[in-house]
Amino acid sequence: MHLPIMTESYLRKDFHFAMYLGYCYGKVLVKFFKWSLFSILILFALIITLNLMFSIMGDEMMDQLLKLLAFLAAFIMLILMC
Repeated sequence: MHLPIMTESYLRKDFHFAMYLGYCYGKVLVKFFKWSLFSILILFALIITLNLMFSIMGDEMMDQLLKLLAFLAAFIMLILMC
């Protein structure tokens, strides 16, 4: 079995590996941050619903903490949906 040596000399002379990695990273970022209108509407509905639920609670500090956690949970749910 012959395995080629993966060194810099193995690649073509005009191949820019850093540009290739930048291109792949850009594709991943576009896919990760691509939001549809449906995703934004769901996020907006989740934020409004959770703010209404937490406005019923009495303690101010706990209310702010729960709003922050609810927003983070909604954001994570949105990312997982895309």
